[in-house]
Amino acid sequence: MKIQSPKIKYLEDKFIEDAINDNEFNCINFKNDSENKLVIKDVTIDSCVFENINLKNVVFEKVDFVDVIFKNVDLSFKNFNKRYFARVEFINCNLMACNFSNSSLKDIEIRECNCSYINLGDCKLSSVSFYDSSFKEASFLGCDIKNLLINKIDFNKAEFYETNLENVDFSCCKIEGCKFDYKSIKGIVIDIEQSHYLIGMLGVKIK
Repeated sequence: MKIQSPKIKYLEDKFIEDAINDNEFNCINFKNDSENKLVIKDVTIDSCVFENINLKNVVFEKVDFVDVIFKNVDLSFKNFNKRYFARVEFINCNLMACNFSNSSLKDIEIRECNCSYINLGDCKLSSVSFYDSSFKEASFLGCDIKNLLINKIDFNKAEFYETNLENVDFSCCKIEGCKFDYKSIKGIVIDIEQSHYLIGMLGVKIK
């Protein structure tokens, strides 16, 4: 599976507050030195980089992201409900308890991130990869998935309901405590050690 990387060129360094005042969100390497609450609203952030900055006081309202890199950024508890993400990378980010419900995620890479308690309910995921990350107690409810690659993911107590996971390879992941319904579990790929857990979850006893 090939995931398209963000297309980024000719970045201008700019503080987030200045970008808001100028209503400019294209081709920027974002800086942030403000302790004020900042609201980015009703825009598409295009061809930009957020790296090593504090977004604690930044609120995203009705913001879409195209060709964006987040690196070493804390996005915990942010609300990205009903948004569009295309060619976006999250590297070493804190995405704990983020709400991506009802969003469309296409050509997305999540690597070395904390995604515990993340909500991906009713998302459309197309050409998405998760690497070396924690998805503990994450919610995958009613997801439409096409081309999902996962490797070394901790899915402890994650929930998968009404989600087609056929041919998704969980063999290099931790799935202890996961909850699957019959639609979600059908056709997933696991290793022999994981089979004991899933058989027990289905109510089958091994003699």
